[in-house]
Amino acid sequence: MVGTGTIVRAASRACPNGTWDLHLVSWAAPDTAAVTGGKWRVALSPFVMKPASTGRVRLRAPDPRDPLDIELGFLSDPEEADLAAVVDGVELVRRFAETETLGRFLVAELRPGAEAATRDRLGTYVRDNVRGYFHGIGTCKMGARGDPGAVVDTTGAVHGLARLHVCDASILPTIPRANANLTTIAVADRIAELLDRHP
Repeated sequence: MVGTGTIVRAASRACPNGTWDLHLVSWAAPDTAAVTGGKWRVALSPFVMKPASTGRVRLRAPDPRDPLDIELGFLSDPEEADLAAVVDGVELVRRFAETETLGRFLVAELRPGAEAATRDRLGTYVRDNVRGYFHGIGTCKMGARGDPGAVVDTTGAVHGLARLHVCDASILPTIPRANANLTTIAVADRIAELLDRHP
């Protein structure tokens, strides 16, 4: 696989004006299966940056070495806002592919393909093929002690436990509209500074 390093910020139909809620992420690779006659496969995948769906992480047993019970919860919001946003993203990608600038390099749409020509069928395809964006956050949410979903305070200190801090992407209370790595570095740097002042 060859990464192109290109991310397009985009907005779904429900996104407020002046901001974005989608990343369209591209990659390309030689077509080893020769489906395209020895050419390259190119993908432009939409990812929802402000999902309404939530997952959960639970302990299976008291032994910390036991695997966690992880429920991803993709497309689980009752209003199906996330599904609509991803479908909007795929439709945007298709419009890009039809432009003269990009379309002259493309041979055919391999996936989702002609069988997902309508919005309803595209929704079914998305449900069957949804994946994550590899930037999971929020399983150890930062918040006030009275917040039932909060695990740590604004210094990363775990509520109810002395001398235990968390300073990674898990404490972010909301998902940033960006890859989480830079946000996580900033959070860790700030918490390290606070711990240095007040160990």
